[in-house]
Parts: sequence; structure tokens; C-alpha cells
Amino acid sequence: MHTAIHPVRYRNGVPVYRYDPAPDAAPVTILRVGHGHLPATANRHIHDFPILLTDGESAWIVQPGEIIDPDRADVGHDCTAIVFEPTLVDAKLLTLTRHNQSGGILQIALPPEKQPDWQRTIAAIECEIADRRDGYRLALAAHLTVLLIELERLAAEFISRPDPALHAVFEAIEASVAEPLTLSDVAKTVGLTPGYLTTWVRKRTGKTVQEWILERKLVEARKLLAETKLPVGIVARNVGFDDPAYFTRVFTREVGTPPRRWRVNQDASRTPIVTP
Repeated sequence: MHTAIHPVRYRNGVPVYRYDPAPDAAPVTILRVGHGHLPATANRHIHDFPILLTDGESAWIVQPGEIIDPDRADVGHDCTAIVFEPTLVDAKLLTLTRHNQSGGILQIALPPEKQPDWQRTIAAIECEIADRRDGYRLALAAHLTVLLIELERLAAEFISRPDPALHAVFEAIEASVAEPLTLSDVAKTVGLTPGYLTTWVRKRTGKTVQEWILERKLVEARKLLAETKLPVGIVARNVGFDDPAYFTRVFTREVGTPPRRWRVNQDASRTPIVTP
């Protein structure tokens, strides 16, 4: 039996879980999560995929690379978890990790008038997953995009002024996603030393600049593999890897499947299932 969420490696002793739905499965999974039991495990763990969570009255995003501690107050609620492939939505919607002042994941209150809309959208996602009618992947992407945009707008109301330096870091990464971008390149662009930038970004987001660069490049690579017929070598160069073999090794290590096999799986998932 295919298990969509499973451990693939360890990072500093913490297991890292991958979301790997079967080729004929929907690219979104909805899980009902009890107190202290986030998807996959009740122990400290990391996901290499995004999760949108809501308890009906609030919502928050667990970004890839976040260490999830089920004992921590801000992630231990009874809630609905929407697990999805990051290539399903615009990468810009998944760029920033917002944190509260204590370093925990920022949990955004849903206004009472918005709560029924969230419930209806989640129900619509569940129906699309169950029915899988023509165009259901586009419908799933649309529903998810609406929720993510709504969450971003609500978050902006709670954060009076975005950090311009942090914004500049992600702008530098976004502008050079097709180039062999390094920490030093980003540091030079934003006018900080590499050492200071590394420490500062990790403290603010939970991940290093190098991790953010790699994550953005792999999101773009998966998009190109899924949406074009470009050879893997060209895809590698389009995301800043001069050596296709090295790109393949990195992609396989981080995604768990070589790029050619990943593309085949994506093509298979879009092939209509014909029943007699």
C-alpha cells in the first residue's frame, strides 16, 4: 500500500518526512489532526512540503524545513491539515515564513465572517479530491490559492510593517533563481556580510539563506519538469545548475526521486483513468 507521507532522511537527528502521493492520486491530502498529533508522527519532525492548518477560528502555515514540536502550544490544536505539492500554487505564496515574537509559527485569527468561507472552501477541496472530475487539479490549485492569498492578507493586517531587509533577501533570491546564486551574492545585494546574513535569516525564518535558495530553485525545477518537455539538462541550467549531473544528485537527495522519474510520475498522474 502506498503511503503518501513517509520519512526519507534525518537532519541533525530529526526525521524529515516527504509527501509523495501515488501517480494516480490527487496532489492534495486533507487530514484531521488531533491535539499533539500532526501528520505523520507525534514526535519532533520536519516536512519537506508545506502544510496549511486551520482550527476553524485561526490558520497558519508550516513551511518546508520547519521543526515541528507537537508539544509546542502553537501547533498542538485540533485542526484540519491541508498537505499539498508546492508546485500546485504560485511559489511566491510560499516564500515567507512568518513568526510571532516568541519565535513560534504565526497563527492568524480568522474573522468570524470569514470562517464559513474557509469551511466551504475546504469542503470544496475534499469534494474535488473525492470526485476527481475533469480539471480537478486546476480546481484544487484555485481553492488553495484563494486560502493562501486570504491568509497572506490577514497576516499583513497583524504585521504593521514588513521587514524591508528580509523582503530584500527574498527579492534577491527570486530575481536570480535562474542563476548560480550563492550566499555571498545575496549578501552583496542586500549590503550585509555573509556571516551576519546567515545568522540573521536563520533566526528570523528558521532556515538559512542557502536552504531558501535551494528550495526556490527546486520549486522552479519541479514546475519546469511538470509543465514543459525541456530536457533535464536544460531544466538544470534554467534554475542555475551548470552541471546537470550535480543537479540530478541534489534533486534526488531533496525530492527523493530523480528528475526524469519525477516527471514520469507527474505525467502519469495527469493521465485520465479510463474504466470499462
